[in-house]
Amino acid sequence: MDPLQALLNSSKDSGLDVEIKRQGPNGCLAPVRERELAALHTKSKIATTAQLLQKLESSKEKLEWAIDTKNEGNQLLILVIISPQ
Repeated sequence: MDPLQALLNSSKDSGLDVEIKRQGPNGCLAPVRERELAALHTKSKIATTAQLLQKLESSKEKLEWAIDTKNEGNQLLILVIISPQ
């Protein structure tokens, strides 16, 4: 779980009302929309993955990681198809 999501979850659990805002070019603050949060979450995942891949030394390790990640994604897709909400 990324730090932003952890903050949002803990604030809900404690009864606090948290609103995330972004600063516009003119300095005004505006609430962040859901799709903007989703984009930040995706960017965070990509950055974390890039850092992980840089630590892997051989092409074999990178290939094994890619295959494992693909298989994990396939399992998630199967779960969604089998048990739609």
